[in-house]
Amino acid sequence: SHPIRKGIPASSVPAPIMEPPSFSGGQFGFNMKGLPGLAVDLESSIDMSQWDKVRIFILEGGTNRFVSPTSPQGAQFFRTQVR
Repeated sequence: SHPIRKGIPASSVPAPIMEPPSFSGGQFGFNMKGLPGLAVDLESSIDMSQWDKVRIFILEGGTNRFVSPTSPQGAQFFRTQVR
């Protein structure tokens, strides 16, 4: 009864990559790439000091597209954090 478990150290998980944003048809969006199944918190800020959670993504293989549900109001910054 000695189970074998396989895991990946958190330090070896590459960070998701955010591609340059685009603005099309009145909607702001950008692409993210990362390991399939990786849980990512997407956060936004208008002053880069206080961050609000926008959405939690579970990345799928390939490119994942985020489109903002609201129009940008002035400067808006985004960051991702792996859960």
